Amino acid sequence: MLKKLVLLLWVFFLLVCHTDVAFSKASNTDTEEINLGKKVAIQVEQRWDRITDPAKIARLNMLLRRLIPYLNRDLPYEIRLIREDSPNAFSLPGGIIFITTGMIDFTHSDSEIAAILAHELIHADRKHVMIQIARNQKISLVAIAVMVASKGQTLPLILANVAQITMANSYSRDLEKEADIEGLNLLAASDFPPSAMITVMEGLSEEQLKHPYVDPGIYLDHPEISERISYQISHIRHQGWPLERKWPLNALRSKIIFDKDHISLFIDSTEILRGSADMESESLFNEISLKLEKDLQLEMAPYDIQVIKISEFQKALRVGNSIVLTESPGNGVLDLNYIRNKLIIALQSAQSIHPTVDFMK
Repeated sequence: MLKKLVLLLWVFFLLVCHTDVAFSKASNTDTEEINLGKKVAIQVEQRWDRITDPAKIARLNMLLRRLIPYLNRDLPYEIRLIREDSPNAFSLPGGIIFITTGMIDFTHSDSEIAAILAHELIHADRKHVMIQIARNQKISLVAIAVMVASKGQTLPLILANVAQITMANSYSRDLEKEADIEGLNLLAASDFPPSAMITVMEGLSEEQLKHPYVDPGIYLDHPEISERISYQISHIRHQGWPLERKWPLNALRSKIIFDKDHISLFIDSTEILRGSADMESESLFNEISLKLEKDLQLEMAPYDIQVIKISEFQKALRVGNSIVLTESPGNGVLDLNYIRNKLIIALQSAQSIHPTVDFMK
């Protein structure tokens, strides 16, 4: 009986010591995650060529620096560009993010790239890979930390699991939704338009329709893209943020071009207005350009652009809720209906960038 009691006390002592070691290592899981991510990064770069073009990397790092201050964990976040035609991105434990050249080509602006990075940064910041491994193996994060630190026979299995989760983006629904919603919050905090997340998702949804057997990368897995777009739009509206797709899509942008003795106002590639190149016309065109840059949005219908009567002898061009131009002696005789028709052409041309999107929803 005494021997059994001693044996039980000894076993209890070993369990306590093992638990202490486990929690000691768990307290330093950032280091273990970083080391784990570096090991998987070697595997990634054996599969794809890494691009080290200084200009391209500098652009990505500039976007990363704007996002990092609003993350919870102080990890050595890093972006690596790999040569791959399909649009994809994934993050490794410890903060290494891979993005493909196909994804860079797929995007329209820095804001859309930032949206992709924000999504992946949340995965890394919130330990989503480690959580998913724990769920897959039905073990605790503490146990994973011990297994990684011990570098035993289980390490190859963990490495394979990390590679599968990150490259295939096989996260659970709740983790994927957290990356979506917190990614939106991260964009807003770092002064990027949250609508950039929407335009990327809508573009990938269209890509999936065109190529149903091509994996569009980070946004393929559960929940479905349409569902993710829906709850992201709901979050944007709940927060009171503007849903203006023109900025991330770099569409409906106004510009003034001088050509010898003439001045022209363009919306994208559509000439809206043309006049003599004098100081008065330049001032007027600049004023109109600024108003259209602000008020002309992709989420408009043609009837949102109207020529209205503001007095018995005066008409005005209204875009949305704003008056962009009025007839007056100062601007000569302008055909407001002609300008309206040109604006509608420019609007419909810009909306064709996303032909599957109902901009009025």
